[in-house]
Amino acid sequence: MNKSFRLLSVLCAGAFLVLTQVRAEETVFISEDFSGGGPIIGHRAAGELELSWNASDQFHMADGMLLQTSKGNKSAVLDLGLGFLSQSPGIYRMKTTVKWVKSDEKQFLSVGFADGANVETNHNPPGSVWGGQPFLLIDGIGDAYLYAGRGRTEPVASLQGIDFGSPLALQLQIDTRGRKWAISAKIGQDSLVDSAGKSEFPMEPALKSRYVGITVSWGLPTTVAIDKTELTFEE
Repeated sequence: MNKSFRLLSVLCAGAFLVLTQVRAEETVFISEDFSGGGPIIGHRAAGELELSWNASDQFHMADGMLLQTSKGNKSAVLDLGLGFLSQSPGIYRMKTTVKWVKSDEKQFLSVGFADGANVETNHNPPGSVWGGQPFLLIDGIGDAYLYAGRGRTEPVASLQGIDFGSPLALQLQIDTRGRKWAISAKIGQDSLVDSAGKSEFPMEPALKSRYVGITVSWGLPTTVAIDKTELTFEE
């Protein structure tokens, strides 16, 4: 995709990260509300997995928000372990609510999975951190793109004309029940679709999707927070 990413300042209200597995009862693997202050790097997220953040030192927690305090391409990720998505066949959903307070050129926000944790390098898709893994990207003019992983450099689906005037509920879904997995995404009630109107797409098993997290890239310092982000599992 030859696309010029736009610059935007982002505020995602009431930061909260939750990673869950849903069976008869819901198990919370990761729960992060970014309360307190200071750098996020090394901060341990609550939850059953008790994982610690690997992040650029430009990401700071402040009163329930995760703040990026410099220009450039920065990520914050949690290490789930190799092969996390392939451990149990089922439907995995990552949900994130964000609020944008200023839009401009050449900046994007990505949420999803990664195969590496170099949090200071260029993360333009299919960049070094995302490494061709599945993720959802939103740019500063209100367009969203879904990437299906395994080295596919073009998005499989998109959604244009997103309204930044209210919080955005992002959902990335991966169904691992078949020999070929399936991927889909929504912004609010609107599905990302291809030119034929399809909203679900086959994907190769993302066996290297070891990390889950967020990237903010380019432009001015950006205020970013995650509001009740969940990764759930259903058999």
